[in-house]
Amino acid sequence: AKHLRTRPQGRASPRTPEFAKQTRLRPKGRTRAFTLLELAIVLAIIGVLTATVVMSFTDAGRHRHLRAEAERLARLVELARDEALRANEIWGLTVDEGGFAFQRYDYGSGNWIHVVDRPFAAKPAEASVLFEIATRFGEKKRLAEQFEALKHAGDEDDQPYLVPDDDDAVPNVAIYPGGDVTPFKVGVFLRGADRDDETAWLAFTDGIARMRALSVGDAAIDDQRRFLADLTWH
Repeated sequence: AKHLRTRPQGRASPRTPEFAKQTRLRPKGRTRAFTLLELAIVLAIIGVLTATVVMSFTDAGRHRHLRAEAERLARLVELARDEALRANEIWGLTVDEGGFAFQRYDYGSGNWIHVVDRPFAAKPAEASVLFEIATRFGEKKRLAEQFEALKHAGDEDDQPYLVPDDDDAVPNVAIYPGGDVTPFKVGVFLRGADRDDETAWLAFTDGIARMRALSVGDAAIDDQRRFLADLTWH
């Protein structure tokens, strides 16, 4: 008689559905769970990456905002040049840390009159933005003397006059009917940032060429860097 092999009871043949079912149900190994330390490390990495992305977007937004302010000033100075030429007037530009404003020189009274018409009406900058102007040393005093002389040009007796050292009524920059302008530069900075901060922008003119707006990094390698360096910050 043939010897009949018997399978151990409870074990299915590999060819039977029962075997496949047992294989699926039998655990292949023990699943390893994350520890609290590993989870904390992953969360810390995600936090750092998120902060980096947010700061990059914030810096880019600030850079664009400073650029927009510098370019706006450059455009308005060129428009003021056109207006001074058209009306045969002297215009002025006053810059302080909060923004800038335009004036017209009134020959009759010898006073500066603020321009309130758009687009020249004064528009304060955001609290986070700082403006600073630079001209040649003693330029504002020279302008004060010049316009004081204009005021007294029609006097019958040419008497000596005194000019105050710091005349707040006189603008920082004069824009003449012939198109020439007081050489100057205006820095547009973030408050608390250094003047050489890469996000800062400059708007400047040598008095003859059209006004330009450049980032501080670009201006440092510009061919007019010597002119920019000669101007004194106020």
